[in-house]
Amino acid sequence: TGNPIANARFELFWEDNVLDHSYENETYTDSDGFYEINIAAGEVYHHISKQGYDYYSPYRLDVVDFETLWMDVELQRDIFEVVIEKPLTAIYNNDARFMPFPKAWIFGSITISIGIYESYFWHGDADYVEIYIDGDLVASLHEEPYNLLWDTFSIGEHTIKAVAYDDQGHSASAEREVFKLF
Repeated sequence: TGNPIANARFELFWEDNVLDHSYENETYTDSDGFYEINIAAGEVYHHISKQGYDYYSPYRLDVVDFETLWMDVELQRDIFEVVIEKPLTAIYNNDARFMPFPKAWIFGSITISIGIYESYFWHGDADYVEIYIDGDLVASLHEEPYNLLWDTFSIGEHTIKAVAYDDQGHSASAEREVFKLF
């Protein structure tokens, strides 16, 4: 990122294959983005992670007796993913999923549900989510769950779009084509 990342998690697995010893530890970076763990010579496997960033996990480092090992690691910002969790491609009758279908068909009202995911490890964190129907902003949701009851009368094809924003100004979106009747 170019800036120090405070409170990033550093997990370490150390082993000495000659003496058949191993050790596990973890620590967090300080406010300047630094961490320190004292270990003996041997093989080191480590994993550095922080929510909102891609993790860093090289295969192995070799540590030598009485030497300091310095690493300059840059974690890339992980842009979250927006998922329209409901409606799925299925037939819905008054907010209840009836059966899978190649396209979302909605009879009556439906709760539009939006999920935010950052990675395999963490549920995402958005500052707010905007929901659009056919390009018109219909809701700006500032806390979870990101749900909107769509109960206005409508007949025809529509596009549901969700746009999520984080506190850094990053955004991501998802769209779903639906057919709504009533």
